[in-house]
Amino acid sequence: MLDKFKEKISGYKHCSCVEIQLQGKLIRYRQIGLKLAKGEITITNTVEATENLEAVLVTIKPRTPLILLVNGYGILHRSLTALSFSNQEIIGQILPNANAKDFIIQKTENGSNLLVSIIRKNIIEEQLKLFKSLGQWPVAIAVGNFHIKNIISFIENTDQIATDFQLINFDGISNIITSFEKRKVVENYPKKLSIGDDQVSTALVSAYAAAFSLLTKMTIDYAITKEIKEEYLWANLFNKGKLVAGGVVMSLLVLNTLCFYNFKDKKADLQKTIYIYQDQFSQLDSMRNSLSQQRLFLKNTRLNGYSKSSYYADQLGSSIPKGISLEELIIFPEKKQKKLLKKDKLVDYDYQKIMIKGKSNNSIRYNDWITNLKVLPWIAKVTHINYQELQNEAGKFETEITIQL
Repeated sequence: MLDKFKEKISGYKHCSCVEIQLQGKLIRYRQIGLKLAKGEITITNTVEATENLEAVLVTIKPRTPLILLVNGYGILHRSLTALSFSNQEIIGQILPNANAKDFIIQKTENGSNLLVSIIRKNIIEEQLKLFKSLGQWPVAIAVGNFHIKNIISFIENTDQIATDFQLINFDGISNIITSFEKRKVVENYPKKLSIGDDQVSTALVSAYAAAFSLLTKMTIDYAITKEIKEEYLWANLFNKGKLVAGGVVMSLLVLNTLCFYNFKDKKADLQKTIYIYQDQFSQLDSMRNSLSQQRLFLKNTRLNGYSKSSYYADQLGSSIPKGISLEELIIFPEKKQKKLLKKDKLVDYDYQKIMIKGKSNNSIRYNDWITNLKVLPWIAKVTHINYQELQNEAGKFETEITIQL
């Protein structure tokens, strides 16, 4: 109930977009304001690119909802061939071993493809903090230029947009972006585009698309702007004087009552469901206990997680010089037991040992190999157990390796 109420009163009738152009140490800003009235969106004001942020902010009226558009250096753009990638899978394809939680990822569905733009979260956090400290309300963010897709069906007489950083080709009829690349010099390219009844500067098209997306509720909600959006919602509600203090209290009491009875009904339904499926829940608990025991077994036997046994075998195999051959390689040998194992007790293995048996046609070569093994970073100690010279035969050796913990 509360979410529906918030959604109803949070529709924006006007907004501004400030585009932040990251150009190394230099940051430039441009701005466009839009108004929604009687189903039509019109431009209220614009500011061309400047390094003076104050000159941009002075044109924005107090308590105006703001969308920050971040463009320029430090943003990666990709087109993926599926729509169901998780954020971590997207980051894994572009920046292997990186954590998706450290990035803001803007995803735009584009036919059968997914267009993504990623930027480090700390860059966005710095800009949000700056604008909030200057009395602005950045309720949403956009990254890159792919949100232009939201307006391409309204663009007339061209199928190409040259932003400051990208050249975007599109099919307005199919409403898809067909290709994109780094900005190239385009001769005789129009300085303005026709979007509905407005003539929009080419340089402001991306900012126009971001503001348009905010007014038409096509922006992506990020957790990073949730708090500011909530603050703007309630501050705007009180500042407009739509509700007096008593009305607000009464509304909250009504909402509280509705929520109480709503949760009461849900609780009753839940209790009924639990009673009906009590046997299934018991079976589920039994299965969970069994799974926990199996996981504990795997943990104790080191069968879960990333096993390095294949790594050790590969390292040892690649280190063997000509004239030495292995007859037996035991990784994690069984520990010697003082007493016989009971039937219900698991075998205990030594996960810090490797036993090697083999032959060498030259004792010097064998000693050199042992010396080379000792410098490997994952080996703590190499112990020579036995070396036996045989007449007319290669010498037999037995060696123990202690693994570095």
